[in-house]
Amino acid sequence: MDHSPFFFATEIVGENILIEGADARHLSVVRRAKVGDGVTVCDGRGSVHRCEIVSIKDVVVEVRRVSSTYVERPSPRLTVFQALPKGSKPDSIVQKLVEVGVERIVLFKAERAAVRWDERSAARNIERLQLIALQAAKQSRRTWLPEVELGPPTFQGSDGHLCLVAHEGSDIPLRQALPKDEPPTISLIVGPEGGFTDSEVDRFVASGAKQVLLGPHILRTETAAIVCASLVLFFYGALG
Repeated sequence: MDHSPFFFATEIVGENILIEGADARHLSVVRRAKVGDGVTVCDGRGSVHRCEIVSIKDVVVEVRRVSSTYVERPSPRLTVFQALPKGSKPDSIVQKLVEVGVERIVLFKAERAAVRWDERSAARNIERLQLIALQAAKQSRRTWLPEVELGPPTFQGSDGHLCLVAHEGSDIPLRQALPKDEPPTISLIVGPEGGFTDSEVDRFVASGAKQVLLGPHILRTETAAIVCASLVLFFYGALG
């Protein structure tokens, strides 16, 4: 495995690439990098560039591309719709879901959710969560940047898309709901601390979702999200 420092770049043009701001400071001050050292730069869309450092300043590090590879988008593409939880739970949920390989995380306001973000706080919180996702993707060396957004659970229950809602009232274990042939896209819906109302579950099912049971115990919302995503990715070979 390549252990060189790993960074995302917003734009890569030509052979020379600039690493700026906090990443440059991390390289020059924390890692004490030297000219000629190797770094890896990714565009967040599958292109990975092996580079060597050309010059170092406090807030700008210039690197030169040595070789490039392309990594296909992970399959299946997994979206987690997470009902807004209390306190700092969104931070840890986003971080861990990104680490295990979730492609898209959508937070939404469930009927029993104790949290209500107004427009201003929603924008601020989503910006913070996107930064957490970026840092988690960097730490785990993901080649495709995940998406983090706020919105209602919207999904297609047809065309090969699989949608599952974790619900303690289901009598169908998760593994029985997963087809052997891998769906191209999968959505998981996880409720808030108080669980979903019956009307919410009915709406999800009417839209094509299947209720699934994660196990014999009631899991906290932050635990359910990570367990459910990990089990699905494990089932299809993306983990383990």
